Amino acid sequence: MKNYERCFELADELDLPLIYSIYLDAQVRTKMALNLYEEAIEDIKRVLPIQDELGDWESKTEALLNYAEIELTHKKYTSAFSHAQEAYQISKKNGFPINNARSLLKMTESLVGQGKIEEGLRLAKKARSIGESSEALIIEAEAFKILHKLYSDQKHYDSAYMNSLKYLAAEKQIIEARNAEITADIEAKSNIRQR
Repeated sequence: MKNYERCFELADELDLPLIYSIYLDAQVRTKMALNLYEEAIEDIKRVLPIQDELGDWESKTEALLNYAEIELTHKKYTSAFSHAQEAYQISKKNGFPINNARSLLKMTESLVGQGKIEEGLRLAKKARSIGESSEALIIEAEAFKILHKLYSDQKHYDSAYMNSLKYLAAEKQIIEARNAEITADIEAKSNIRQR
């Protein structure tokens, strides 16, 4: 946290609000991981006007999605939906397909929390479709996981099973891709040492 504080001190000294817009989100994620939700919300509320002023729409969608995630953690489904929906509208307007799909998944979770399963199913399918067309495997995996749960809750076991298989296949691909990255990194470091 001290590194973030120093970063923001420099932003103030140099009068660079863009640093807040970009990096405050990383501090928010850290605070969320530490369960410092109230502090994270204060940071989000502090950065949203800066992002509006700068027109930093991608960072704003990230901030809104973090806000929605915190609210989902606290079962504040209506306000979580509102923040996810705002992130969805911004990301759709500005052509951010990954955040578009992430917004839909947060909206799905909010709707499910409110007992609106059919609406949630519709949005989860839309998110899955965006994930597929964007080749965003992590989004696809998350969508398959949510669809599995929703179909299972509705006792549509065939659909639940199919989505479960797709989820497992996507997770396997993600793990294989990570392993390939690690292997490539180790090989590159080994080549450097040999030279």
